Amino acid sequence: MLHARYTRDQIRVALGTSTLQRMSSAREGVERNKAMQVEAMYVDIVKNREEGSNTNYDDHALSPNEFLWDTQNKVTPQSPTGQNYINSRQTMLLFVREQSNFPDDKYRTMGYIYLGRAQFVDYKYNVVSYGRQMQIKWHMLSPMPASVYQFAKYQNAI
Repeated sequence: MLHARYTRDQIRVALGTSTLQRMSSAREGVERNKAMQVEAMYVDIVKNREEGSNTNYDDHALSPNEFLWDTQNKVTPQSPTGQNYINSRQTMLLFVREQSNFPDDKYRTMGYIYLGRAQFVDYKYNVVSYGRQMQIKWHMLSPMPASVYQFAKYQNAI
């Protein structure tokens, strides 16, 4: 359901990547079901950077209908995954949350808000400026709620 909140496990079951017999092995910020030609993007707006990580992801809303998303570090415009994004070979679904854990309880995980389908608009790729990932602009087919846009828009303080 659009704008509802889901756990990652619930999303995986809905996408068919997890069942009672088999758990999804995906660990990145995406979940793909190649047979269904669908990919879910999991985005934490406020990042918990792992120690030793030198990758900066700058995922944020540009407007209620546009979202800027950085791919995983290994994705280039020439790679099969980059080409899938550029040529819209799969249905892209966007799930966002403010951060992974609640500020007052580091043991409770926040759910993701389903923002719906996203269509490819454009990308930038500059190894020096963005690391080694693509920065993709998505158009949201349904505008995000104001409450989500409030925490998802770009903020220099983050």
